[in-house]
Amino acid sequence: MVFCTLFDSNYLDKGLSLYRSMKKHIPTFRLYIFAFDDKCLDVLSDMRLKNVIAVPLKDIMNETMQRIHKERTRAEFCWTSTAVIIEHVLQNYHEKICTYIDADIYFFADPEPVIQEILDAKCSVGLVEHRFERNAEYGEKIFNFGRYCIQFNTFLNDKEGRSVLKDWKENCIKWCYDTVEDGRYGDQKYPDRWCQQYSCVHVSTYLGAGAAPWNLYMYTDICRKNGDIWMKYRNKPFQLIFYHYEGIKYLDEY
Repeated sequence: MVFCTLFDSNYLDKGLSLYRSMKKHIPTFRLYIFAFDDKCLDVLSDMRLKNVIAVPLKDIMNETMQRIHKERTRAEFCWTSTAVIIEHVLQNYHEKICTYIDADIYFFADPEPVIQEILDAKCSVGLVEHRFERNAEYGEKIFNFGRYCIQFNTFLNDKEGRSVLKDWKENCIKWCYDTVEDGRYGDQKYPDRWCQQYSCVHVSTYLGAGAAPWNLYMYTDICRKNGDIWMKYRNKPFQLIFYHYEGIKYLDEY
């Protein structure tokens, strides 16, 4: 259960909430946090969080990344860096497996079954779908933003996993912008081709992995059972594993 994420001091509150949810629901794990500014690194270092390895931004800042940092927005640079930090964990810390997680997700249950499903399928890469509703706008959403969401992405440190990761990293270095252009959008659209190009990619079947603002309205009968959150999708019950709090903001007045 090895994970990595990235954020700066502006996202520190969300990143710490993510960590606390992991401490609550994941018995054993290791989390590599790539601190994208000095303030974030200082806070993480002072806190000395158990199971956390704080990695300074400079560790991934080669000449290419320094150029991209100057050319792209903060969000675009973070998106470009996703594949880079996964590769860094596999290559420099010699982990056998690593799952990238967005800093604004929150775990409500242990995600171990989601990762085990990839291993049971004898695959090296795991993806989670956006799960957009199949309505009149479905095709447009898939075309613009991709079938899969970059939020919980697993890579094994083997030949197949590293090959897909290298492909993704190189594509994002060439083009990763906050605009829809030529069938691309940020780092999101590239995985759409992986299932056709590679035989080592597994798409999660767990409905509870990746509930989010863009699909929450499709779920019904949200309730608690023995402290766990359960939901229904088309009358199929499932346990909520993590929720993606994309776009969450603080209100000045309430």
